Amino acid sequence: MCAMAIGHVVIAEKRGLTPQVLTHELAHVRQAACWGILFPIAYLAASVWAVLHGQDAYWHNVFEVAARRAEKHA
Repeated sequence: MCAMAIGHVVIAEKRGLTPQVLTHELAHVRQAACWGILFPIAYLAASVWAVLHGQDAYWHNVFEVAARRAEKHA
């Protein structure tokens, strides 16, 4: 892990904070702002949904998919 968003805060290792990583984490900040206190539950539910459908909990989590999509435009 080189960065992580918790609410409206991005925690990152300076050496790993590329424009793409920052864009990815800021996508999570926007998601948290939209979902409010329900975001952690929604994120977990998205991971469970992926696993129940035979997919990877991280790579197929809709919040991660959206953050990676945003990252491509950094």
